[in-house]
Amino acid sequence: MANRNELVEQRAQATAALHQEINSWEVKNRASANDYDRDAVGLSKDKVERIEADLDRIDAQIRSLDKAAAFKASEAEPQFDTRRVNNSAPKADGDDFFQALRTGDASYFKRVLSVGPAGAAPTGVQIPNPISTLIREKMNATSIMRNISTVYSVEGALKIPIESALPTTYFLAESAEVTTSDPTFGTSVQVTPYRFATKTILTNEFLADAQAGSGLDYVARKVGESMALKQNSYFMNGTNSTQPQGIFTATQAALNSSSQVGSDLGGAAVTTVDGDDIIDLYFALAAPYRANAAYLTSDLALKAIRKLKDASNQYIWRLSEDTGGLNLGLQGTLMGRPVYTDPDIVTTTTNGNVAIVFGDFKGYEIFDRPMLEMMIDPYSLAAFGQTILYTTSRMDAKIPQLSKFVFTTI
Repeated sequence: MANRNELVEQRAQATAALHQEINSWEVKNRASANDYDRDAVGLSKDKVERIEADLDRIDAQIRSLDKAAAFKASEAEPQFDTRRVNNSAPKADGDDFFQALRTGDASYFKRVLSVGPAGAAPTGVQIPNPISTLIREKMNATSIMRNISTVYSVEGALKIPIESALPTTYFLAESAEVTTSDPTFGTSVQVTPYRFATKTILTNEFLADAQAGSGLDYVARKVGESMALKQNSYFMNGTNSTQPQGIFTATQAALNSSSQVGSDLGGAAVTTVDGDDIIDLYFALAAPYRANAAYLTSDLALKAIRKLKDASNQYIWRLSEDTGGLNLGLQGTLMGRPVYTDPDIVTTTTNGNVAIVFGDFKGYEIFDRPMLEMMIDPYSLAAFGQTILYTTSRMDAKIPQLSKFVFTTI
């Protein structure tokens, strides 16, 4: 059988021949095509019927090829556009996305009945870029650490060598020879992207009514916010053993290094923090790191600092624009550096807990796998008129140089 392009060309030629035969009859009989009677044409009757039979045969072959191509496409792995996109997903992608959710269409996403046996990696597919971009934006807007730390995109596990000693710099007299010196790499950090999965349940009524714009944003917001909040809890308190390394867990593990304890509350509650503690904490950090440093603490500790007053009962912490009262909604600073709070920070009065971290948070490094994965389960809750959407993100977080941070302990 000829290929489709050849068949289309044959059909065009046959159609042209048929039109030529009819036009020839019109000229000969001085009549219009509407008056054409193949029985009155004589010998041309057989020729016209042969041309029409050829057209029917060619059309049948084209339909057969198109049907075979559509079947093959439905069985193939989906291919996604990897072009760079702006902040808004194109309407066509959103329409396809909701069509996939409504039908479980294999040409866009793989259908699954479960996330797989315990310990097994799920078999999902990469989310198309417009949807992945929306989810990433929601994650970044929700997570404090994603806004102030360094975020890398990595393809898999890797080791990062850590420089434990700087190379030596010499003062040289004229014509003196410089001594060779190399940095010393004492340890390495192992980056292992851990898996975070979000299960989103969507009603079939929502899927039927959702539009590509607002509907897609709604789904991305639910997924992005949920995933960001879960990951952020590990950014604070992850164990660094089968989990990302948390900033507060890491600083607690470094308590044996007195040089990193900027101030200590002596076992008292976090609400007892005072101005002296803040000043001690600030100057405990090495000077090169202070220019880009920030404070990270709990709302409970920040509220206590906000309430500190002088001998005249005036609040000590005033904003630069303040004329004496509280300026609600304006960002404040301590010792000229910004302050951030996070709800996942532990505030219990336990000796050794870290209440405040001060440092250059670009030294906290997050390693993301570049693409999210998505799986659709239209069956498990079908009796309830619901579809399950599984979204998977893989990431890790490390602190290669803990010397960029100091902390206040309880």
